[in-house]
Amino acid sequence: MAKFSQEYAEVLALVKVHKYKEADDKLKAHIAEEHTLNAYIPTLVRELHQLQGLVSLMQNHLESWQQSPGFQEEVGTDRNFIA
Repeated sequence: MAKFSQEYAEVLALVKVHKYKEADDKLKAHIAEEHTLNAYIPTLVRELHQLQGLVSLMQNHLESWQQSPGFQEEVGTDRNFIA
């Protein structure tokens, strides 16, 4: 939001000194950047869901391994082991 406010202030400053073409170019560049970023949002959401699924799967495997009879034999009382 701060970036948008800064860019908006820059455009207003250009308009105040009658540099309309530069203000228009700056607005068009901002809009193009925003459209580009918005195009990536669905991809990022899909990747986030995939990562959440992977984390959930890893948690399930870890819990299953911790409950297995061989867990204490493999890990023992090693305090440096992170589980």
